[in-house]
Amino acid sequence: MCWDGNRNRAVVLTLHELTRELERSMEEARAAQIQMDFVLTAGDCSLLLTVGEGDRSFVAFMRGPVEQGNALFDYVLDGQEEDPAHPFLYGGSYSEVDFNRTVPSGDAIKAVREFFETGEKPGWLPWEAV
Repeated sequence: MCWDGNRNRAVVLTLHELTRELERSMEEARAAQIQMDFVLTAGDCSLLLTVGEGDRSFVAFMRGPVEQGNALFDYVLDGQEEDPAHPFLYGGSYSEVDFNRTVPSGDAIKAVREFFETGEKPGWLPWEAV
């Protein structure tokens, strides 16, 4: 797993280790006063979410080689289109997505834990393939 781009990396083998690293990344995001990316990878799949302040998180599921830019993405589509953009740091750079691609932050945390345990895309989220 990594957060804030690839600046922080850790190998996690237990749910306890995942929780500890996730909490550490959220603390760093709160200190920066903006959400930041958090990516958990298992095999050739990854789950990206934003963590930190706020009650909404961006979530994406990636299949394939992310490093070469050839990954296939599924995004969560949950909010309303007229809502504002969702800002976050990705690799230390400001980025944003449409707010309708966010879910309640508690659902994002639940999704990353489920992905850690199963290696599968959480089927209960409203995914849209891109």
